Amino acid sequence: MEGHNPMKSGIRKTGISNLGIGNSVNNRRDFDVAIVDDDDLMLSQVSLILETLGIENSHLIESGEELLLAIDSGSKFDLLIVDLNMPGIDGVEVIRGLAARNYAGALALFSGEDYRVLKTAECLAQAYELNVLGTLSKPVTPDQMGELLSKYDPADSRYTRPLVKPVRGDVLQEAVQKDRITPYFQPKLDRNKKIASAEVLARWQDNNQLFIPPIAFIPVAEDTGIIQELTLSVFKQSVAHFSRWLAMGYKFKLAVNISTENLKELTFPDQLEEIASKYHVSCDQIILELTESRLMENLVKGLDVLSRLRLKGFALSIDDFGTGYSSMEHLNRIPFNELKIDRAFVHDVHQDPAASAILESSTSLAKKLRMVTVAEGVETPEDWRSVVNVGCDLIQGFYRAKPMAPEQFESWLVTNSKVA
Repeated sequence: MEGHNPMKSGIRKTGISNLGIGNSVNNRRDFDVAIVDDDDLMLSQVSLILETLGIENSHLIESGEELLLAIDSGSKFDLLIVDLNMPGIDGVEVIRGLAARNYAGALALFSGEDYRVLKTAECLAQAYELNVLGTLSKPVTPDQMGELLSKYDPADSRYTRPLVKPVRGDVLQEAVQKDRITPYFQPKLDRNKKIASAEVLARWQDNNQLFIPPIAFIPVAEDTGIIQELTLSVFKQSVAHFSRWLAMGYKFKLAVNISTENLKELTFPDQLEEIASKYHVSCDQIILELTESRLMENLVKGLDVLSRLRLKGFALSIDDFGTGYSSMEHLNRIPFNELKIDRAFVHDVHQDPAASAILESSTSLAKKLRMVTVAEGVETPEDWRSVVNVGCDLIQGFYRAKPMAPEQFESWLVTNSKVA
């Protein structure tokens, strides 16, 4: 950077490939990291750790003001490691400033403050849609830093990732009418790794065979009223596949997501029952997952529809438990059979005492209410052990199986499940 340069660079390279760091960092000789802290000793310590891990371009920045000035002057960084408690502009204000400047690289937060403060700041950065790798508690160790860097993926950078734009309502309407939005299936496994059910996830490929993420079309469907037609379309396609797998002798249940918007239609239970009957599938073989993406606006209609769904034999699951609207109140009012614990309280839970406490208490609560518990977002062996140890009944996540197209899922069944 010409003229003013607040950065003091320590440049030295050692063998990164021998330290288990991801290839995404190892293959980038120009990988730029900026450490932001008002403590010179801490800057030196973290810089030395990065050097031992083979980071060639480590920049030391002594204040939040200098960091934002550097970015305003054109500097770009692949990763920022920012202290929370600094004089002048603190770490929270830095997060706000990065979001305002559309910072596109990765971010890590570190501090000597209570880990819950770090966690809150991490949640804030995620709410601003920044690419947060994680948090580090002081004093930072090489193992902590190595694990953090292993999570870096250049594909997550907004330098290379286009922003997701909502689709137009008319385009979505056409896609729904032509069944272009199709079901993928992700197994829910018991603790013995046997399939108990499979969740249906809506997937949409455009004309270039690129996936349009659900965040780009589900809110649009809810806003425009297309959600009813979309839900029925995906339900019908899913039940058709499910009927075939039952006929082949496989024994598991089907879980389909519904929206609170669907609960405004009093005939919704009859529509689902009619589709299930057409494909000779009993309603008690189907779980309906209710995501709390929106507040149930019409309580009377909602309770009417949910009660009739249960009377017809459908099981009800409360999805993303703990993240939606009035979860505890819903548990008291609605006859749920299953409680799905959100990924936020599952992934890397062994490193997060607060999330661990929430996971344990949620599991205990579900057992007292005689509900099946499902842990979502299990991505590592450590996640699996954590949820098994607290007594979760079912486990779902990339560690054992990703969402699969019907043909892939059927192949997975052949390999991983026995027919009755």
